[in-house]
Amino acid sequence: MIDFSKQFSAKVLLFGEYTVLLGGDALAMPFNSLSAHWDKSEEVDESLLLFLDYLGKQTNLFSLIDATALDQLFKEIQKGLVLKSNIPIGYGLGSSATVCSAVWSFISKKDLNLSIKELKHVFSTLEGFYHGTSSGVDPLVSYFEKAIKISSEGSSLMEKPSLDIPAYLYDSLLPRAGKQYIHWFTDHIETNKSFRTKMEELTILNNELIQGTSSDHKSTIQAISEIQWQYMAPMIPEELRGFWKDSLRDEDSFCKLCGAGGGGMFLYFSTKELPNPLDGKYPLYAL
Repeated sequence: MIDFSKQFSAKVLLFGEYTVLLGGDALAMPFNSLSAHWDKSEEVDESLLLFLDYLGKQTNLFSLIDATALDQLFKEIQKGLVLKSNIPIGYGLGSSATVCSAVWSFISKKDLNLSIKELKHVFSTLEGFYHGTSSGVDPLVSYFEKAIKISSEGSSLMEKPSLDIPAYLYDSLLPRAGKQYIHWFTDHIETNKSFRTKMEELTILNNELIQGTSSDHKSTIQAISEIQWQYMAPMIPEELRGFWKDSLRDEDSFCKLCGAGGGGMFLYFSTKELPNPLDGKYPLYAL
């Protein structure tokens, strides 16, 4: 039976962008303001049918999939079942992850008792349809509706950290091209010693927030914002640089990358009662 009330949330990488590539921790959490849910349509979603066809050919999943449920879902989609979503594509918010989570919730055998590691491997296979390769972490966030800690020891469920400064997302309304910035980062890590040293410092700051060892969240986030401003400027769009620079002189509000940067969503931490970044030009969401 399709659960039309179930929401599959987007995901936000709250801390650990880029430094996770150095072995640091990262924290991804559900973002309920953007989500996907099953609905009815007069049109058939051919991409969903292709996805199910792909799943039906993944031999490593045969023992985990309820073949009857897979066949039922295929027929329902042919009759107009769709996943409606308000998650922008290409923002790094897990638009494909919600599809994987929603489909897996329906077609997986109900008596499965998979570990996080095993389920992460399953979702890696599912997201392979969209990305070729995938860590499998993003669908875990949507599937469990909980924060996921990513570390060198693997992925684990955790509660959202309680910060002493409210967190927000604001939409830059700009396209995002994460791969080019990841290449820029890895190149600088390999060729620029001072850059690597500063990124190692950034790794420590992120780990403190994720592991709950920071004694002053506000100061730690401010330090992260300053390092990203000074050393990761290519990831900050020209349109946002004046706002980011001004925030560094404001003891109550700080900007931070959200994922790869360059466009898409950015994080904004503020103790102000009614934060209004960039005069309300860009949509703002509370986390």
